[in-house]
Amino acid sequence: MSEFVILIGQIFVIGVIQIIIEVFINMSDKPYQSKIINIACFMGSFYLLLDFTYNYLLKDISRLVNISLF
Repeated sequence: MSEFVILIGQIFVIGVIQIIIEVFINMSDKPYQSKIINIACFMGSFYLLLDFTYNYLLKDISRLVNISLF
């Protein structure tokens, strides 16, 4: 459970950083730069989610499947 809270905290920090950067960048003057920042923040959050899934969820699911088979 603590790993999930850490994941939510990391994604929250990425969202806050994205909002702060968007405040400093004028979105109407630099639309391409804002799109790059949005994509980078999305990819960072997606990476953290995939990392959490592979490291914690899949191990627990495979352990439950192995226990139920035997």
